[in-house]
Order: sequence, then structure tokens, then C-alpha cells
Amino acid sequence: MKNYYFKENLFKITDHYPILDDDGREVYYVDQYFTLIGYDVKISDIDGIEILKIEKELFSLLQKFNVNFSDGKFMRVESKISFLVRTIDIDYEGEKLRLEGAFPDLNFNIFKEDELIGEIEKTFFALADTYKLTVHNEKYTEVLLALTLCVNNIKDTAKKRN
Repeated sequence: MKNYYFKENLFKITDHYPILDDDGREVYYVDQYFTLIGYDVKISDIDGIEILKIEKELFSLLQKFNVNFSDGKFMRVESKISFLVRTIDIDYEGEKLRLEGAFPDLNFNIFKEDELIGEIEKTFFALADTYKLTVHNEKYTEVLLALTLCVNNIKDTAKKRN
């Protein structure tokens, strides 16, 4: 089990910040690019090598993200509304992942079938968005890093609409 910590910059047009491990070491970097509409972000490793890129579909009623991993794998993240509760469908290379926790809650569990593979916790009292990601199955580390950023963007977009 490993923990990763995300802390966005408070004032930003573009965003560049590290993802830290439990020892406070920088292990990944997030680069969010300025776009008038949409969402374009990448995560790089400590050497600056891109490991994944997230793009948001522009013309969609609910939010949809396409995540392209450097190893050629693909993940689709779709926000859904059912019974007035927001849910998220996650398809990673044909595997269905499940995110549990109701928006606008701050904590989410991520499952592959019945296996808990990760947890996302948002810090409640923080000026900038701050998240702790706990990875239970390290095979899904990059998937969970990307999913944390997608969840953050879904929450940010919902906040702006209200």
C-alpha cells in the first residue's frame, strides 16, 4: 500500500505541481495546460517522462475523459447521473472499475470487482484542492493517479456550475 499527495496551486492559469509520496519526495508531476474549454493534463515521472495524458471531450452532456497511457493502454471515465446522484463509469482496457462515494462527498473507494484497489480522500480544510490517494494494488497506480485528477475536475466543474 502506498500513499500519494496532490496539492493544486491556489491561483492558476496553467498548473504544474508535484505529486508526493509518504516521505514527502516528489515522485510525479502534474502539468495542466491552459484551455478556454476542455481539460488537458499530463502526468510525468520524476525524470520528466510522460506516463499519461488526460483529455476531456468537449461536446458531451456529461463529462467524459479519455486517458492515454504511455504504454498504449487506454481508460475512459464517464460521469453519469442516476436517481439524482452522480456516478462515474470507468473502463480500463475492458476492465470495469467501480468508484463508490456520492458526490459531493470528499472520499471515494475504487474497486475492481470486489477488490479495493484504491481510495481518494479530499482534504476538507485547505485553500487549494488537496487529495490523498491510497493505492492498495500497485498494478493500478497510474490508473488511480489519472482517476484522481478526473474526479477533481468533475468536482471543480460542478462547483463552477453552482
